[in-house]
Amino acid sequence: MRLVVRFLIASLLVAALGGAAGAQTADGARVFLVLDASGSMWGRVGDQTKMQVARDTVREILRDWRPEDRLGLIVYGHRRKNDCSDIEVMRPVEAVDATRLNAQVGAIAPRGMTPLSAAVRLAAERLKGVEGASTVILVSDGIETCRADPCAVAAALKQADTRLIVHTVGFDIQDRKAKRQLECLASATGGLALSANDAGSLHEAIGRAVEAARQPPSPPPAAAPPPPPAEPRPSWNLEGSARLVAGDDPLSGKDAVTWDFRKPGAPGTEPAYVDTSYKDTIEATLEPGTYRVRVLAGSVRMDADVTIEAGRMNRLDVVLNAGRLGLRAMRTAEENQSGSVFWQVFAKADGSEIFTSFAPETATIVPAGAYSVTLSLGPPR
Repeated sequence: MRLVVRFLIASLLVAALGGAAGAQTADGARVFLVLDASGSMWGRVGDQTKMQVARDTVREILRDWRPEDRLGLIVYGHRRKNDCSDIEVMRPVEAVDATRLNAQVGAIAPRGMTPLSAAVRLAAERLKGVEGASTVILVSDGIETCRADPCAVAAALKQADTRLIVHTVGFDIQDRKAKRQLECLASATGGLALSANDAGSLHEAIGRAVEAARQPPSPPPAAAPPPPPAEPRPSWNLEGSARLVAGDDPLSGKDAVTWDFRKPGAPGTEPAYVDTSYKDTIEATLEPGTYRVRVLAGSVRMDADVTIEAGRMNRLDVVLNAGRLGLRAMRTAEENQSGSVFWQVFAKADGSEIFTSFAPETATIVPAGAYSVTLSLGPPR
């Protein structure tokens, strides 16, 4: 009898431990991935568009996805231009079907605005009914363009749901204001503010965010952290950026922006050359006075004047009245064309050739207007 009792106790202990382990395994991470598909994702990193890098990165992340973890997908800016309501829940937070999710991500084509605050708010609302810690991973390549304050939104969401954590991944972001927005979104919710500049670092950053989502939430700090130190005063006296249209993200360094500064002289004379910058944003030191600035980006050329005043930070924001032409050759609705292709883009106004490329997926910046596009399979003859 004593042996039987001991056996029953041991069996009950094994069953209890096994049940606890099973419950722990089933209680995986609950994550909403918010993916930027605004027009600026046609920009390039290396020889790929940022959207192509994002698609490949999601495919790699899903390859090692744990079965106990749940994942949802929200995408913004992929259906309509100039529409801040273009936010779609493509997948709720659920068990991952990698084939279906990869097909959905593979069909995304960048198009519109950057309503990142509203997209994060939507993810937080959908996570309210989910048990356990709630995590949002935002991948964005630009600044909020829909008249929202990401810092205020993050603070309000955290107050409404203390479990919420937002990790941000800034992808190829050059604009300092955009970086500060993503940092604020993360810090206000206790998340990580990560950055990436290429395919490898994007995979690493999203991987870090996923691993953080799998960890149990840490207790709140006993005291508020000290405020961050003030940013040092810059040495330059002119800063600014170029945008395709008013309210759009600033162009990034991968867009090959050129700034040519010249000093107007006497009437009838050519402006004198001053300086040339190949950075995406202006950080120039100029003597007080008026300058003529020529901005070159893709096939666009725009002239603007700026007056430098002594003792202050001067600002120049140039609107190019242009668009980003994205080109993608597809074998099927879900698979890119492989092998040699040849793109040619012609202006309809005069028939001039303004762009060529051999990449299956590429993009360029062109002035607003009408164009014809020719795609040839195989190398040009």
